[in-house]
Amino acid sequence: MSIDDFFGPEIDAQAVEPNGVPYPVDGAWTDDNAATKQYDSYKVQAVINWINGYEHSGTGPKVGTPAIYGMNFQTVSTAEKLKSSPAVLIGPNAQGKYTDGPSLPGGYMTVDGQQVPGPLLQSALDYVNAALQRMADTIQADGEADSTAIILTAKHGQSPLNNQLQRINDGPLIAGVNAAWAAQHPSNKTLVVQEADDDGLLWWLSDRSQAAADFAKNYLWTHTVPAVNYAGQTITVQHSGLREIFAGQ
Repeated sequence: MSIDDFFGPEIDAQAVEPNGVPYPVDGAWTDDNAATKQYDSYKVQAVINWINGYEHSGTGPKVGTPAIYGMNFQTVSTAEKLKSSPAVLIGPNAQGKYTDGPSLPGGYMTVDGQQVPGPLLQSALDYVNAALQRMADTIQADGEADSTAIILTAKHGQSPLNNQLQRINDGPLIAGVNAAWAAQHPSNKTLVVQEADDDGLLWWLSDRSQAAADFAKNYLWTHTVPAVNYAGQTITVQHSGLREIFAGQ
């Protein structure tokens, strides 16, 4: 089985408003939640076009609805991570220009002792719910409801409910463990060869032995690291900022 039509716009590309002007943040689609919604909307429209039997752009002759199709949303992810951001893009005005809406706090907030979505995150959840409803309505309108299974799942976790947790730069941490490893293993100087560091820390090691895993675990657990809290203050945290480490076993 092959992929007949692929649509994967680059999330780290320069974010531009519908008129082609860069967003005020002058960054990627993930740097402004209004921009992330715009980015996700391109993929939502591609799914709608597939449901209607077209290729992702919605042009050309109908080729039939794909057997398998889908997308991932980034809007909730950025609304969890950003400290604050506009949730909407307003416009265009008479001159064809857009402006960002008011900036809303990102992440979660405490209400009556419970962690609940903050204003920006709630806006993102509402956006995703509406987008999913569009897809479901299109499936229903095209008479495909009885032959379509809709699967909605999380790709990974993104942000702690406690917005007072710290952010740690993983670069110096990886450099430190690699330097310590190289001092003892001159023939294999790089221990950490790949990483996926977000709310958790996932490392791939060049040495697959339990001894190497124990080395990395011991280094992480015995070192303090600088971190930045939600207020932007630099602090020092124990155990490389980790609470528990699973290494090799």
